Amino acid sequence: MGADIPAGATGVITVDLAQVRLNWLALARHVAPAECAAVVKADAYGLGAARVVPALLDAGCRSFFVATLEEARNARARRRSACRRQMAAPSHKWRRPRSQS
Repeated sequence: MGADIPAGATGVITVDLAQVRLNWLALARHVAPAECAAVVKADAYGLGAARVVPALLDAGCRSFFVATLEEARNARARRRSACRRQMAAPSHKWRRPRSQS
């Protein structure tokens, strides 16, 4: 097995980042002129936020929802121009970030 695949793995999932971008673009067109954001909490739902966030940024996504401060910092580190939103737990209310001057 490959170096990135644990010896005991029983399966492999390949994430198609091109398709992730196309899916976001399709949704963005559908909701236009409203802004289309992406929820990337829980490591982009297991897809790997380190790869998904830059792919979505390249597609034009500028707003990301996360669940924790650590996730927000990680998303922000991918590209400084990214705007984030944080889902507040446990009430699940949306919280806008402070001014990003």
